[in-house]
Amino acid sequence: MPRVQGNIQGLKQSHLKRLNRLFTRRYAALGGYAPEQARELAQLSRELGRQVALLIDRQGKPSLVIVGDAHAIHIPELPRSRLGASRLRALRLLHTHLHGEPLSQDDLMDMVFLRLDGVTALGVDAEGFPTTAQHGHPLPPGPGGAKSKPYELLLPVRWDHLDLDLAAMAEALEDEYARAGQGREAEDGAERALLVSVAAAPRPAQELALDEL
Repeated sequence: MPRVQGNIQGLKQSHLKRLNRLFTRRYAALGGYAPEQARELAQLSRELGRQVALLIDRQGKPSLVIVGDAHAIHIPELPRSRLGASRLRALRLLHTHLHGEPLSQDDLMDMVFLRLDGVTALGVDAEGFPTTAQHGHPLPPGPGGAKSKPYELLLPVRWDHLDLDLAAMAEALEDEYARAGQGREAEDGAERALLVSVAAAPRPAQELALDEL
């Protein structure tokens, strides 16, 4: 069984066992999770006082379980398999938010740069019950590579009212990426990018962030 990753220092063995059991669950594409799965994640996250995240493949199987801190998670480096100019990674991110906050810019940029199918934040109240759900997904370039934002952020809904078909959305995005990729190849035959970082953080921290991007 894969190992739970992230901020697991100081966790009880009982909590680690419950985190590992998340690998045995199967999460439906329609709505993203079953009600009992949402309640399980919310309760566990509240008890830990930390965000809990799952990277879920298109068959509904978690490939990674990650523990963050109270405000964020850090996604470890992912393998580059199944990444091409017109392909998503075939993984979506489901994670908890403990303070009623919406999806953050960091959440959305992780989704875009890691080529995830989408990201869903599950709100958790002070008693450990789910409250809201908010979903975002990437957007492919428009004609000529133009677009205002690289993602679409949907409005939060009640946690049990998220009725999106995430598998169908991912397949539609794959088709759009493929069309956009064909257009770029026709224009110049290659994709080019320049990544620049300007920050007040120490150089090792900046290098880590650039390596992740």
